[in-house]
Amino acid sequence: MKVLPLAVLLFWAALTLLPLPPMSEQLILYPWLGLFPGLAFTSWLMPGTHRVTRAALAAALSPLLSAMAGWVLMRAGLDFRSAALAVAVASGASYASAILRRRPGREEEPVALPRSAMRWAIGLGTVLLALPVLNPLVLVHSDSWLHGGVVMELLTRGMPPEDPRMAGLRLNYVWFFNLFIALLSSLRGQEPFFFMSLFNAVTGYGTVLVVALLAQRLWNSERATIGAVALLTLGLNAGAYLLWPLGLVRLFVGKVQGGNEFARIAADFQPGTMRILYSLSAPFAQMVSFLDKLTVGTPLAYAYLLMLVYLWAMLRWFGDRRRDALVLAVLSAAGMMLFHSVVGLSVIPVAGAGLAIAWLFRSRWNWLPGRSSLAAFALASGAGVLLTYPYLRSITAGWAPEKSGLSHHFISFNTWFPWTLVTSCFFPLWFARRPLVDSWRQRRMPQLLIAGFGTLMIAFACVVNLPENNYVKFVFECFVPCLLLAAPAFAEFVVDFWTHRRAAAAIALPLVFAVPTLATLHGYLVDPAGATSPRLHDRPGEATADEWIRGSTPRNAVFLDRGFRDLLMVKARRRLYLGTDLPPERAAFPVAEMRARQQLIRDLYDGTGNADSSVARLRALGRPLYVLYRPEDSTTVAAPWQTLIDAAPGSALDFDHGGYRVVRLSPRSGP
Repeated sequence: MKVLPLAVLLFWAALTLLPLPPMSEQLILYPWLGLFPGLAFTSWLMPGTHRVTRAALAAALSPLLSAMAGWVLMRAGLDFRSAALAVAVASGASYASAILRRRPGREEEPVALPRSAMRWAIGLGTVLLALPVLNPLVLVHSDSWLHGGVVMELLTRGMPPEDPRMAGLRLNYVWFFNLFIALLSSLRGQEPFFFMSLFNAVTGYGTVLVVALLAQRLWNSERATIGAVALLTLGLNAGAYLLWPLGLVRLFVGKVQGGNEFARIAADFQPGTMRILYSLSAPFAQMVSFLDKLTVGTPLAYAYLLMLVYLWAMLRWFGDRRRDALVLAVLSAAGMMLFHSVVGLSVIPVAGAGLAIAWLFRSRWNWLPGRSSLAAFALASGAGVLLTYPYLRSITAGWAPEKSGLSHHFISFNTWFPWTLVTSCFFPLWFARRPLVDSWRQRRMPQLLIAGFGTLMIAFACVVNLPENNYVKFVFECFVPCLLLAAPAFAEFVVDFWTHRRAAAAIALPLVFAVPTLATLHGYLVDPAGATSPRLHDRPGEATADEWIRGSTPRNAVFLDRGFRDLLMVKARRRLYLGTDLPPERAAFPVAEMRARQQLIRDLYDGTGNADSSVARLRALGRPLYVLYRPEDSTTVAAPWQTLIDAAPGSALDFDHGGYRVVRLSPRSGP
């Protein structure tokens, strides 16, 4: 049993040293930071646990362990590449050592997961990996580009990162995901985007496996385990698109009615594009999709995976009193805070409330976990949060109303959330009824703990209202406990339906569960926007300009680019004065500052307003300043770059090629 994994590890090490095509090279590099650290850690922490369990936990913990180790090494003085190499070598060597020390016959779990569940996990990972290969737009669409810019910011200028879209402001967003991708990218100077897709593929694989582990632990049934996996991947928002006739109510109410409103509704239906996601949700509900965050370069899906590990650790601790479960609780709690604090700040308080209620009722219901066990798990959770407090404080300071100028009531009943929850989680909610009643009658502690977590999470999500409709992130956190409870009844229903009414089942089951997923995958594969996306295709002369900016301007330079474009932060690795026109509440941009910057950009490109005051405001940043003029920019003056040079004596036109012009602003007034 030792020979095969050692041979695979040595073969992988040999492949790493070979020159390969970019995507193949990244595929070979990813496991050194994205799998081997977790395999080494779980092999030492849980030597008697089944290899499938260790593989699932390795997929979940490796990015967290790599990012934490890399952060410590860089704080000690190493650069990105040296830190990444140290983590890779240490994890590989530690995993090899764990293999050599492993004793045969020590696996405590005699039965592995059903093979169909493992195939489902591998299949999902394969699909997630194939999408960006078949359609490169998947690599860079939506928030992937911003996260790529933050990776470039880290690699170019180090930690902690400024927001590359708004020079002078610290990034008011979680960035440990970007740190992990930056470590991977530094190994051979690769771009970050395919690494993000690999990250998503492994996250999808781990999500299926950990849900299967949770279902197996709850029900000890192969059928229930498969039911949980099916609901996880196909049950979120299943059949909600069939409610579209309700949307026709808009024809008779609201400011726009009749034919004009019907035309708008028809225009919003965009099959064959990634926007099809918004047509698959119920009318008047927020967009919810299982595949959405697994196809974008963001840390949200990974934070959900850590939530699953946290729940599994809770069941393991209260069921087996394994001390390794407390270690997993600390790590998963810390990871949720580091990678996506919205998940951490909802899951951990809700779980803490559930533990407190169980502690209070322990004297009445002796089937609940003991108070010492409850206190131990609560302390482990708190320790994980406490470890991340300095980081959390740094990324949330900018959200204070006195700094951002934003006013938002976080505690208020959210009238839209219940409808979104019911329509997106209808089948798990429906099928969870009977298992929940049976669990209460039989006092099944694990199932009731999950039910309590789900109930409290739904209550939490109904009264905590986040800006920009971000409360929709809570849907998956409510969905998971519901599907775990519903798994046996759902599986029984599908088998019974197929056995007794096969013709109807052959139509109804695909229509409800398969069509949304197939329509989503089709939209991602054939979206035509990739043919013209400026993120994928340079205009004539643009690549030359980007190359000149990278090689001829200081690393701490700040650029102005009309139209609030965010291209330069990735293509030229330079910060932008203002690289977004999104509302301030998206990233805690100070409202007044953002408006002032928008006006300044209009002044400099259109020759309006007071150019002298605009230049003085720019100089206050204390950074090297450049203004980029592109050939496609419309302007009200013939040569705005010359107007700028005249308004700022000592400035110069440093680059003029292919219609692209870059003006270097003098750092102070006068020649």
